[in-house]
Amino acid sequence: MTAAALLGVALAIPASAPSGYKPLPPAVLEQALGKLPSAESAAVGNWAEGREQLWLRESGGAWTLWSRGEALGLSPSLGRPLDRVRQYFSLAEGTLANPISFRELADALTAPSGVERISRLFERMIEDRVHVGGKYLFLERGGEATLDGKPAFHEGPEPTRDAIPRLVAAIDDDLELARLIAHDEGVKALDEYGLLKSFVSLLPTLNARGENLARIAKVRRQTVMTLLENGAEAFVFDPASQFQAIVSQDWEGRFIGRWHLHPPHWTPAGFHGGAEPSPPDLDIAAQSGQNLTIAFTADGFDAYDLSGLSEAGKADLKLARLIRYRSADWTRRFSGLHRRIPPP
Repeated sequence: MTAAALLGVALAIPASAPSGYKPLPPAVLEQALGKLPSAESAAVGNWAEGREQLWLRESGGAWTLWSRGEALGLSPSLGRPLDRVRQYFSLAEGTLANPISFRELADALTAPSGVERISRLFERMIEDRVHVGGKYLFLERGGEATLDGKPAFHEGPEPTRDAIPRLVAAIDDDLELARLIAHDEGVKALDEYGLLKSFVSLLPTLNARGENLARIAKVRRQTVMTLLENGAEAFVFDPASQFQAIVSQDWEGRFIGRWHLHPPHWTPAGFHGGAEPSPPDLDIAAQSGQNLTIAFTADGFDAYDLSGLSEAGKADLKLARLIRYRSADWTRRFSGLHRRIPPP
């Protein structure tokens, strides 16, 4: 859901509700029902059809949908996800009434609570590192962010994250690589430009003509490492993953927008800084709004507010506003973490 669509739905939210009920815009039901694996979905859709105002209530673990004086009971497996979609859309009302300013965003990210949450995100990224080819890969994390006094970084699933360990395990296995590229959607997504598919398709020819096995192994590893390195440094936002993130978490406050981390690089001397926003990051911001990019540095972080790119309609890094945080405490924290990790 883009920011524009989110704000558009907010305009349709009714201004009042029966006691104990919260407004559920019909658009929420339309977007959510078909994506929720519930046997109730069809019946609820039929019941709600043609009703301009819907209301949702939870009481003692029981969920009820109300409209025109009629009530329909819902199971928790349907009621809770619908309520989270309602929460998500409801962020728009407060965001429209009081948009988050650059100064407010900067203060929130660099306040002790914001720094702590960002540092934990980087720590988890480092803890979940992938060891392959004599190096560590730190996989980008991301999702959508809100502000309710403190920033909340709602993480979302990314379709290639789970595929990376499978690809690592198969780096020297031609048969498994062929199986993955044929049947694993995550690996197919990593192989955006068809490098692995081309290699696998050439293997029978290479083997038939007696190509040097060491050379084949070298090309295999180079091909897989290219996919892994490119995949680790990208975070893909897709509608299905976004919906999974929405229904798995509660949402409060105002909407900041998309966020993702640019990871550190491991060196013997310590963790070195991540990159500034990439051209794809800038394109996403120009097309879809905020794409807050938080890059690790050895002594803090650089957060790039990219909301201005959408307003200008340009994918131009010069339009980014930089929020810089530096701290000796941060340096000590991540220096200590580096010492606890063995060299790759």
